[in-house]
Amino acid sequence: MVSDVLCGAACYWLSDELAQRMEGATGGDGTATAAEGDDADDASRSMGFVRDDGRRKRYVSFGALDGGTSYLWYEWVDWVVGDDPMRSELATVGEKVLIDAAVYNPFWAALFIAYMGVASRKTVEEVKGDLDRDWLELFKSNVVFWVPMNFIVYGVFPLETRVYGLYTLNVLFVCTLSLFEERKASLRKSGETLSPMDVVARVREEASK
Repeated sequence: MVSDVLCGAACYWLSDELAQRMEGATGGDGTATAAEGDDADDASRSMGFVRDDGRRKRYVSFGALDGGTSYLWYEWVDWVVGDDPMRSELATVGEKVLIDAAVYNPFWAALFIAYMGVASRKTVEEVKGDLDRDWLELFKSNVVFWVPMNFIVYGVFPLETRVYGLYTLNVLFVCTLSLFEERKASLRKSGETLSPMDVVARVREEASK
């Protein structure tokens, strides 16, 4: 399980590093923040962007937690849904995927939001507000991405290497998640939202330029 914890931390480090480079580490709006820029390392400056080390630490620490909990979850699922000679392999995998979507995904979404809030030194009320505002949206994005991917995770990888398979796919997901979080933060600062009306308004404004 130690290797799974280390794998999780490494995956989240890589994912957020890639996401920050993709977005230019600019907070999502094209301008680097002075607070983070003052502490930026020379390597990130030389590459033309300012790395957000605080954000990276939050993701790495969550990745370590996620690696351990993922292994324990997979162990439990394999115990609950054991091999059955009367049931096809596809049916067994499908049952595991269904349990994952119904039980683990909502728990993971709440854990991620709460952990990031606490790690960012938010108050209890602020964390509750984040959960009320963001949990359903994150849960739905998890289901959309991970239901098809989990047929690979549960169907291809045995328990001993399943976390490694998870994180091979998770690099793509965390890049998307990291960009999503930064975009939401940028919109909140500007007073905009991710509501359909605001999204359409922004698209129309950009199209008219």
